[in-house]
Amino acid sequence: MVNVCVDPSVRLPSFCTVNIWNLPPVDATHVDMSAVLAELSALRREVRAVTELREEVRMLNSLLYSGCPTHNTGAGNTLVSDSTTDEGGQLSVGMSFAATAQQLAGDTNAFKNVVSKKEKRPRKLVVGESVANKHVQSVSTVRSVDIFVSCLHPATCEEDLVKCVDTMKGNIDVKAVMFTRLKSMYEALYTSYHVAVQEDSALLTQAVDVFMSAGAWPAGVFVKRFFKKRNGSASQQ
Repeated sequence: MVNVCVDPSVRLPSFCTVNIWNLPPVDATHVDMSAVLAELSALRREVRAVTELREEVRMLNSLLYSGCPTHNTGAGNTLVSDSTTDEGGQLSVGMSFAATAQQLAGDTNAFKNVVSKKEKRPRKLVVGESVANKHVQSVSTVRSVDIFVSCLHPATCEEDLVKCVDTMKGNIDVKAVMFTRLKSMYEALYTSYHVAVQEDSALLTQAVDVFMSAGAWPAGVFVKRFFKKRNGSASQQ
């Protein structure tokens, strides 16, 4: 019988009850008492943890509200009554928080030493944009817009990319254009380039909008921003 039961090729019939009321009742002897004891032990640990947490809350409550008039709720919890101090230093019980705030609002010395967070916050940097005021001149700085261009024809050269950049730049004063040919997975099918367009820092946002516009590049060309990692390697995002 054991060989028949463990043989996977033998399909034994399955049985089920039609009327569950005919089944004998299950008593404590049919229950896994080890599992019941484990659940009971876990329940006891949770009860002890809740008891310890309640004791810590009670201690914190007594530390926070020590020295203030309190009253008992009858369930073992201590509540603090609404109170404030008058001019003589005596506690006047019964005032709400709204009344206390209104009273302090009329006191000129209540918030005398309070410093506003806005005063501590540093001023926002302002960059000049005026073209009429030419009495002083800022230092000319150059920023680079790095672009990853792919899906180009394998015969594409740097001269073709220079003409493409000159066509799309518009009124942007491009200082220099540098190209780096990247290794493609299938060089016989397409080629990829890293194009670095250098222009005035004040025109950086405008340059990014122009050179990352889908309408500026020829149809079918794949364009993404090209970012250099801190370790010197390149990544396209």
